[in-house]
Amino acid sequence: GSEALVRWISPKFGFLPPNQFIPLFEKNEFIVELDFYVLDHVCEYIQRRFDNQMDIYSISVNQSRITISRTDYIKRLKELLNRYTFPKKFIELEITESVFSDNMNDIIKVVEQIKSLGCMISIDDFGSGYSSLNMIRKIPFDVLKIDREFLPEHDFNDKSFHVLESIVAMAKKINVSVICEGVETRTQIDYLEQIGCDRVQGYYFSKPMPIEIFDDYIYNAKRSEEVLKRLFEMTDFNSDSGRYRFARQLRSYGLDDELRKLGVKNGDIVRIFD
Repeated sequence: GSEALVRWISPKFGFLPPNQFIPLFEKNEFIVELDFYVLDHVCEYIQRRFDNQMDIYSISVNQSRITISRTDYIKRLKELLNRYTFPKKFIELEITESVFSDNMNDIIKVVEQIKSLGCMISIDDFGSGYSSLNMIRKIPFDVLKIDREFLPEHDFNDKSFHVLESIVAMAKKINVSVICEGVETRTQIDYLEQIGCDRVQGYYFSKPMPIEIFDDYIYNAKRSEEVLKRLFEMTDFNSDSGRYRFARQLRSYGLDDELRKLGVKNGDIVRIFD
């Protein structure tokens, strides 16, 4: 899956990151229109792939506290979704945990109505604020997105990792999927795989990209997966010649990075290719 992010490319000011305009939009409540604008474009994108019988992956879209607190939110959401025919399970609406700090019962009712429309619900930035076990118990959500602060770069004996391991174990017991944000190294991925984290998100796989490039990324990722599967089936890894041939074939397909993702270091790649 992926997450839809918003960036402002201004003719006057150039590229503006979210922290330079989102606070203003929240203050003047234009954030409501922005949230629906992004969601509408995501729906258009998924519908196009659905109509062309292309692979579809879930896309998460942020919904601000201000947006979901509007009395007409569910009405507008339903009207927007009804314009499209793809299965709505491919839309994952992200709500930050801080939204539930006030009027939790009212927000829970909104979440239940969202789910009745077929969308998935994720709790974003879990652990960045005042996380509550009571909140987890009451809210009918599908995905828990763990804040990057739980994922130190180097100190794997840090308390954060023990807490993270416990969160993942708890989520599995209540049938909730877990995504860890801010993943940037292979070491982090290895650890997250070890503790049973379902999915990861971060610069290790890709930085944010325009939707046109994302289409190519999906195509190349699917192609890489198919090629790797075929190469693994054909390769005798018990012989030096088999491993050497496998590495050369990866290079011929332009899949050198896949070796790195498999944990092979740069020096090893050079020795294999030479």
